[in-house]
Amino acid sequence: MYINTPGASPGTRRKSGTTSEVGK
Repeated sequence: MYINTPGASPGTRRKSGTTSEVGK
């Protein structure tokens, strides 16, 4: 589900707006 973050950490997915939306 996470594009930019393989680990999918709360802090890492926060870096990219795209990842945050996808992570949702």
